[in-house]
Amino acid sequence: MTLGRRVPEGLNFGVALNVNNIASEAIPLIRRIRPQWNLSEIKHKQFTTGITNKLYGFYTNSDPKDTLLFRVYGEKTDLFIDREREKRNMMILCEAGEAPLYYGSFMNGLIYEFVPGQTLTTVSVRDPDKDWIRIYLQEYNGTSDVADQEVNELFRLVGKFTLLSHLFWAVWAVLQSNFSRIDFDFLGYATIRYKRYLDTKDHYLAL
Repeated sequence: MTLGRRVPEGLNFGVALNVNNIASEAIPLIRRIRPQWNLSEIKHKQFTTGITNKLYGFYTNSDPKDTLLFRVYGEKTDLFIDREREKRNMMILCEAGEAPLYYGSFMNGLIYEFVPGQTLTTVSVRDPDKDWIRIYLQEYNGTSDVADQEVNELFRLVGKFTLLSHLFWAVWAVLQSNFSRIDFDFLGYATIRYKRYLDTKDHYLAL
């Protein structure tokens, strides 16, 4: 894995990929990005945890860690997500070493590096302890001298953006329920997020 490098501007493939034929339609793009790969060794798998886009990994038997991710946009997600801005943001973050290596785009998706990691769970993101926030700020600021006011201010801001997150994902889920082909209860998810927004709004706005 190499962060902080990218193909300048990436490759722009003027084709749209059909998820029903992804194994064959991705091959010409892979040959441009990985010309050294033996075509007979190329394998692929679908990552099934996403509920906005469809994600496929392509790799070879000789080096399965070198995986190309093909993200195919979900139906009508461009109504809610500015895909051109998303692509620019990804390239900027990649150049800064804060995102996977960006390889390029096709008409309905992106291609980038696979980076191993752990999937977040409710347990791993639940702890709101201010001691953790203090440790984070010490690392971020490069100093052990972090004032209580700075810790409390970040805690307050995180709370307010938590509200925004609930509202954002509620609206997103309503749109997805109309257009997405992914088998998921989007309306049920929208109800849960909007209810959480209402339940916590007064608390977070009072911080």
